[in-house]
Amino acid sequence: MEYRLASLEMDDYELRPSTYYLNHPIHIEIGNLVKLDFQYRPGRYERFGGENMWVMVTEIHGQYFVGNLDNDPFERVLKYGSRVVFCLEHIVGNGVRKVEWVRA
Repeated sequence: MEYRLASLEMDDYELRPSTYYLNHPIHIEIGNLVKLDFQYRPGRYERFGGENMWVMVTEIHGQYFVGNLDNDPFERVLKYGSRVVFCLEHIVGNGVRKVEWVRA
């Protein structure tokens, strides 16, 4: 399977690179939450030019990570659960591993 990063021309958003990973050693595993900086196509959306949102990592393929958006975006470029492909340099923050709830 081929992995393609989003682009402003094709997807109306792109991910901004970050230096976070250079200063914060992180180890990403499936189930981790990571924060990414989404930038929207200029002039296309009214409220925001971009926003930071959480993504749940679901797959790891070499340099590419795949996850699902774990936020409700302000703009309608993406929606909760949207598939996102990213690389280590796109991570601007990381959170705790998702807790799996078990019903008693």
